[in-house]
Amino acid sequence: MSKTNFIIMFNNHKEAYRIKVIYRYRRTDVGEVFTTCLLFIHFDAEPLPDDLNLQTARSAGFAKCVSTDQFSKDVGRKLTLARAMEDAELSKDTRTQVWEQYTDGKYIKNKE
Repeated sequence: MSKTNFIIMFNNHKEAYRIKVIYRYRRTDVGEVFTTCLLFIHFDAEPLPDDLNLQTARSAGFAKCVSTDQFSKDVGRKLTLARAMEDAELSKDTRTQVWEQYTDGKYIKNKE
């Protein structure tokens, strides 16, 4: 099971829900680094699947850093998070809340 990088909590006056974010990195033999961001979006009453992977994720974002690029975890995380939120078709308000909590550090880190 992957380690959760952070959980963002929301309460939109109707229901409370969480967005669980997991980042994965893979380096190839030729120096390319792939960053993946998996989003698991669920309401508090819904249990998470036992196996958190690409097939059970609500959405995913991908980025490739080739050997001529300078690898930056921060850049890869931001790029893949933006792509994963686009893939999930989150509303502009929700995306804004995610970025605010992400940049302010107001999220729960490394839980579960």
